[in-house]
Amino acid sequence: MEKPVATLDRGTTCSAWNYCGERLAAGSVDGSLSIFDSRDPSSSSFIRSFKFKAHEAGIVKVAWIPPEYGLLLAFLKMGLYQYGKSL
Repeated sequence: MEKPVATLDRGTTCSAWNYCGERLAAGSVDGSLSIFDSRDPSSSSFIRSFKFKAHEAGIVKVAWIPPEYGLLLAFLKMGLYQYGKSL
């Protein structure tokens, strides 16, 4: 039996798990970035805990920075690298 992990917005273009598999980041064609967390560590269901408009252009790639540098996320907008976001 299949079970959804998280419900992503229409227009989601990319997603990436963090290094421990506890958080999911998702970028969208409208430039928004969402973070999903699990309420219960023993559960495989995730809910959106954070959403913001990262850029006017669409996001085409998200990547978590290695944890030794802190809780950071980088993303590519349509065209080029934008910046790292501290969460």
